[in-house]
Amino acid sequence: MSGLHPPDLDYFGDLALLSPISTKPTLKRFIRGKDGFDATEDFKLGLEAKINEFFADKGWELLPEWRNSAMWENLEYAVALVDESVNRDIGKFVYDSIVGLLVAFTIETPSGFKIRYYDKIGIRIDKRGNGYMSDLIKEARKIDFELDQEREPERQYPMPAGLRTSETEN
Repeated sequence: MSGLHPPDLDYFGDLALLSPISTKPTLKRFIRGKDGFDATEDFKLGLEAKINEFFADKGWELLPEWRNSAMWENLEYAVALVDESVNRDIGKFVYDSIVGLLVAFTIETPSGFKIRYYDKIGIRIDKRGNGYMSDLIKEARKIDFELDQEREPERQYPMPAGLRTSETEN
């Protein structure tokens, strides 16, 4: 049997190349000021399209003023759940690959109290029910703690956070 092997191996030569592609989406961070990231108009348009897609089954759509509101000055980060199989060009990010999203802002009240505000969070309808919303929130809390510790190294916990939603179950 020496020299006999499945025909696929003639072309690949390496068993590592035959491992199955992971179908679980990965988390990507877009933190303002990190790695040169800033919320450009293209980024806002891309997020707006994805948010509208995620809420279309409920008949909801973002108001146009969301993209142009003053709150973008307080954007901290976005966390995207990304299906890597959609990215045909290795290393190139495409908005079509986003299957889940959380957008976080920081708000300070007139009295000086600060809170992270998860303004939009959504999962594509075919990915719901897999715990991905929890994954997004857990990642957001990690980012919150990292950002807060950078600003206040003695901080033992992240600042409070709240989710803006009209869905009572969330």
